[in-house]
Amino acid sequence: MAMADLCQGVYSYEEEITCSVGILGSLSGNLSACLEEAVIDHEMFRFLQRFVCGTQVSADTIALDLIKEVGPAGSFMATEHAARHYRQEMWFPQLWHRGPWDGWVQSGRRTPLDLARERVKEYLKDDLEPVLSDDRIKEVDRVVQEAEGALLGGTTGIVP
Repeated sequence: MAMADLCQGVYSYEEEITCSVGILGSLSGNLSACLEEAVIDHEMFRFLQRFVCGTQVSADTIALDLIKEVGPAGSFMATEHAARHYRQEMWFPQLWHRGPWDGWVQSGRRTPLDLARERVKEYLKDDLEPVLSDDRIKEVDRVVQEAEGALLGGTTGIVP
């Protein structure tokens, strides 16, 4: 579903690519949801989001003059320019270990699901602020009541 969202249009390198948040964590055809799955889905969407952006190719990113300056005996990858663009062009996962096997073993062999569970526990510790203002909530309630009245053939008994 995320790929469908991503492929709906052509994005420039600078545009923010988004998806419908309703797809994150949905299971069984949207009949249920899982918070850990939402965290994993978000991680996968972050990768797809970066993938769809592609690699920026310009005179600055290619840096031919710098490559010539460093020469065949030098290390272009050791330059500040390469480090800056590498960080910009690469996607760095938060749930998947990309280092050596020994490092993963030493860090406790935590799987993406383990890390997603930890993240959900951290998220649930925080008190969430309402997304909508009180005035907006009242307006939504009014619209819902109006729609219920229209659908049920009368008023719902609640006065706006």
